[in-house]
Amino acid sequence: MNVRSICQRIANLAILFLVNSAAHAASPDPSALLAEMNVTGARQVIARLNAKPNPNDWDAVVGQIRSGRSPWLDVAGGLAREADAGAASDLKISLAYALTKNPRGVLKLAGSQDFLKIEELCGAPFIEPTDKFLRRYLAQAKRAVGEVHGPQWKSRKAACMAQLENAETQLRAARMAGK
Repeated sequence: MNVRSICQRIANLAILFLVNSAAHAASPDPSALLAEMNVTGARQVIARLNAKPNPNDWDAVVGQIRSGRSPWLDVAGGLAREADAGAASDLKISLAYALTKNPRGVLKLAGSQDFLKIEELCGAPFIEPTDKFLRRYLAQAKRAVGEVHGPQWKSRKAACMAQLENAETQLRAARMAGK
């Protein structure tokens, strides 16, 4: 082992120590989570966030991603690289909420990972939503995405709007079938 690799290992251990210290703080820090992912990988971060004695850490991170703030969308993109089915579902739902608050940030992520497809992020991926919730969500999401302008967003915006309108059509059809 040469001096350079020893220094790199020491630096990685120092980062990991700082990240683990920050992980036990009252609220998660997106920079610390990104640094931890760089050292240990997203899969290990997801496992740690779901582990006892603090399994609510994952819920706290997912809640922060729902905010749509850019640092948290970066965390979502990082976690998505190695998310299993359960974590992937949570991330999709969180990003759907974030779409109403930061549509550009979510559209930027769309397509960056296998499961972060526009069809899924803009298709209202909620688990058993009520009709009232879904109507309100779709109206908010369409309004937010509709405010995205610029040639760089044109195709993603159109694809997202098409998915939101499709979800709205399915909701109407379900209501009609239920009557």
